[in-house]
Amino acid sequence: MAKSTTGSENAPAAKSKATLLGWAAAPLPVRRAVRLMLAGAAATFVWGIYWVVVTLGFRRDTVTYYIKVGHLTTSQANSQVNSGVLLIVIQVVVFAAVWVLMARLDRDGHGWARIASTVLFLGWSYRTYSAIYELKQYVGLGDMIIQLAIWGIGCGALVSLWRPEATAYFKRTAVPSGGAKAGPVAGKSAPAKSAAGRSAPAAAKSAPAGKKRR
Repeated sequence: MAKSTTGSENAPAAKSKATLLGWAAAPLPVRRAVRLMLAGAAATFVWGIYWVVVTLGFRRDTVTYYIKVGHLTTSQANSQVNSGVLLIVIQVVVFAAVWVLMARLDRDGHGWARIASTVLFLGWSYRTYSAIYELKQYVGLGDMIIQLAIWGIGCGALVSLWRPEATAYFKRTAVPSGGAKAGPVAGKSAPAKSAAGRSAPAAAKSAPAGKKRR
């Protein structure tokens, strides 16, 4: 018996087509929000690059500060600076990944993702407010400008996500609390009980009886 490979060959194409239809089905406000979120991820990388440049640019001053205030050795102070740079890189990668993840989930119409995006925006709003309130040096001015730019991108995305067209889209794609009833799966349907199938055992049993009568 020859094994059919049509299903496996068409699987990637079907998956790509389903993704394309999902993006096309999203209304304009949702697509705009997704683009803004991706822009927010890019702006987050800019923010991280800024702080890496600032940290390395003022490395000598930072090392001197750690030696005088923290009473560290030169080697320990340099290790502290390197750890700070690594922490910045990790933080930026995580923040950018969250931007991209929320963009994909909102694009697919997950209502809880829209609420999570709102909560994350409120958290970033507090961070931006702290950057403005604690502004004391010109280095902090650059940080504040970039954070305000990211805040504006997030605000635009959030406004788009809560537009009436977007709300209708999220309601349309929501899964009921009880769960949708799955239809029959191709190739796994229950075997139908036919009259012929039921009569087969009877015919098999009647064969010896007929032989005995002869």
